[in-house]
Amino acid sequence: MTVSIPQTVLAETFKTMWELASYWHDELPIRTHSREISEGGTPEWHHDFARWIGRADQFNDQRWALHPEPRVKTTRAFRKLRSRSPREYEVVYRTAILHIPLEETVEWLNARAIRGGHPDRYDIDATLMLLICGVDKIATWFSWTSTTASGG
Repeated sequence: MTVSIPQTVLAETFKTMWELASYWHDELPIRTHSREISEGGTPEWHHDFARWIGRADQFNDQRWALHPEPRVKTTRAFRKLRSRSPREYEVVYRTAILHIPLEETVEWLNARAIRGGHPDRYDIDATLMLLICGVDKIATWFSWTSTTASGG
């Protein structure tokens, strides 16, 4: 049986997934300098710090005004999802954060169920519903008002 999901729900889910991934990877780097010396004789930026500086231009001040600690809030929302809905967490984490295609996640879920001796089997529709529900829960717990997967 194929489930028909409205395009607006899918669009909002994927928009929210992009924001989750960007917040997730926004953590401040631990080191600012590497042990290398540049041609000018000054310490070189650590590669994590250089990447982080380059990303700073992508975000406007309004985003940070609305969510002063987005990385911390994202982590807390993911932990809450992991404790309350482990399957949804696994699907959202693999898809949104690790960028693993949904089809591979379906195969992974089924292989895991078989290894564990569980009767559960997943298809693309069931996994997509886990993704939509998980993203919506995280967005709600994060208390975003403009980007929840359910549109409100």
